[in-house]
Amino acid sequence: MRSSLFLKAGVVFTFLVIAFGALTAKSKDSRVSTPSASSSQPVPPSDAFQEQADQDVQGLVIAIRPAGFVPSEVELTSGAYLFVVQNRCGIRDLTFHLDRDTGERLVEVHDQRSQWKKAFNLNPGTYVLSVVDHPKWRCVITVKPR
Repeated sequence: MRSSLFLKAGVVFTFLVIAFGALTAKSKDSRVSTPSASSSQPVPPSDAFQEQADQDVQGLVIAIRPAGFVPSEVELTSGAYLFVVQNRCGIRDLTFHLDRDTGERLVEVHDQRSQWKKAFNLNPGTYVLSVVDHPKWRCVITVKPR
């Protein structure tokens, strides 16, 4: 019964995050400042939602289940994204990596919460979201130009 409640809450939360992402993608009022560097960089938190920026923020929800990431592959167009990683695997002490396929590490996060979120400006290329100590748990994110 308790797991059913968590599953329902997770579905509702996922729906709300996706709806929020859709609304902000259509709204001219929710903007994100993007770094000028050619490589992908995290969007600084202080600049994450400025009205004067030139790109909309889009939501990307990824879950970690006992078998790995869902979805395990994602295709996006370049731009600013708010990553929401929901930990549903039953292990609370995880370390996440977001790397480019070139080997550049964008972020390493050691987290014990059931949800991790961070804004990123993704340029064209391939990225891999992974979990330390679970080499098969990978989400490949392919970013294409707009």
